Amino acid sequence: MQLRAGKCKIQKKQCSPHFNVGKIDSGSSLMNKTVKTKFTEDAWIAWLKRKLRPGRGVMRSVGDDCAVIKTASAESFLVTSDMVIEGTHFLLSDATAREIGHKAMAVSLSDIAAMAGIPRWATASVGIPGHMSRKFLTDLFYGLTTVLEKYGGVLVGGDTNRSEKLVIDVTLIGEAPGGSFLGRDTARPGDLLLVTGRLGGSGSAGRHLRFTPRIKEAQFIRRYLAPTAMIDLSDGLAQDLKRLCDESGTGALLYQEEIPLRRGCTVDNGLYDGEDFELLCAIEPGALSEKQRTRFKKEYNIPLTVIGRMREKKEGIFLEDAAGQKKRVSHAKAFQHFGLS
Repeated sequence: MQLRAGKCKIQKKQCSPHFNVGKIDSGSSLMNKTVKTKFTEDAWIAWLKRKLRPGRGVMRSVGDDCAVIKTASAESFLVTSDMVIEGTHFLLSDATAREIGHKAMAVSLSDIAAMAGIPRWATASVGIPGHMSRKFLTDLFYGLTTVLEKYGGVLVGGDTNRSEKLVIDVTLIGEAPGGSFLGRDTARPGDLLLVTGRLGGSGSAGRHLRFTPRIKEAQFIRRYLAPTAMIDLSDGLAQDLKRLCDESGTGALLYQEEIPLRRGCTVDNGLYDGEDFELLCAIEPGALSEKQRTRFKKEYNIPLTVIGRMREKKEGIFLEDAAGQKKRVSHAKAFQHFGLS
């Protein structure tokens, strides 16, 4: 299993147009409570990185979007595992079985996209409550397989068991084209920061249940922009940028006015809502031309936006407004999946 940053929790309702109730919130739980803890998921992952020793052929393990395994034939495979849980990542009252299946598979597809890979084989293990109907499970299956097959992958197995809540755990294996993959640890000071699509308000109208994993967009970025590093935005721009900076040993400066937001969203929504599942990548200055930006928009119907630049680690992570005023990006609002004292 690839241990990594998981997904944001949701509250009782979907977002309102003004995002003042029921939003997907990077700092809130289903019961609208924020738990302050000493030992966070990121701290646990850091501990695991120190303890786990990569085995034969393991090029990357804990801490990136996927593990990378190199075979004797020099092929590189990407491996990721993601779990979605009723009451944490979806509510049965607000989501159809197909939407739940789609989300469960798409979050793993997004991990493959973050490393510019191609999805190939998946397994899905499902914990099933006793009240589930055959039709619900059939629709869940089609939700899982439809989005996977759209990008060339196939479901090859899994497991089922009885559970108090609906739980779906997906393991997905992808290929790194030409043995080349993107990680989080190779961005450099001076690189530009690009983001696909628009951010914020993922709970509005159930977007977090029906998002498009950026598999094709990642291939465009890999082929034409030669990115130095990339990550998918599962836990919000602020949190995932910090992870990119931590792994690369850099700081960053975000341009507040350039962050592309969904209609009705604030900058805080863009920074902290989470579950956007867009791509954040670093590229060398001058790698993105206006022609490439226009072509990207035409092919995928979403923008590709420069939102900042990487800096030296000692300069920290800051947000710069239109007047040139800078403030440190707070991570106090960032979502934590769990915490242990």
